[in-house]
Amino acid sequence: ILLSILSGSAPPAPQVTASLTPSGPAEDMPAVHRLVLPADIRHLSTLRVFIGNMIRLCGDVSPEESFAIGFTAEDAVVNSIQHGYGGAPGGTVAVEILPGADEISISVSDTGCGFHFDPARIPQFLSEEELYRSNGRGLYMMFRLMDNVDVMSRVSEGTPVKLFKHLGRNTHGA
Repeated sequence: ILLSILSGSAPPAPQVTASLTPSGPAEDMPAVHRLVLPADIRHLSTLRVFIGNMIRLCGDVSPEESFAIGFTAEDAVVNSIQHGYGGAPGGTVAVEILPGADEISISVSDTGCGFHFDPARIPQFLSEEELYRSNGRGLYMMFRLMDNVDVMSRVSEGTPVKLFKHLGRNTHGA
């Protein structure tokens, strides 16, 4: 299935394309669903609908798990737009989701500028100084809400972020 959605007013906004394709030839294999968006925050509503549909494919997902998944996936996309491309037009962000009955796996990737990722530098927001930092909350929340987060950024090559959540149990307070 190929969906094309034009959004925005004058001037014409970029085209958003979503393709849903199985990950392998076997009929019983789970399908990886892929959404490619222009690196533009005007397309976040399309992302939210896509994520919501993927969460529904998982079955009985608690509101807390649904929030954790939606929040972290959207934040990873916003980080790609703001930090990977610096808000400059022309880039894309790819989101791949593998929904399952007891887990969900999400990959968000861009080909932006990348960065030197050091997990030890993620603030924990325990001190007054950290509490009022202007950045770092998104990564902090990703690591708190998801069961596994893998950031594989490379300077000048982009940043793939993999998010994983077991469903049906409250891990990390979510």
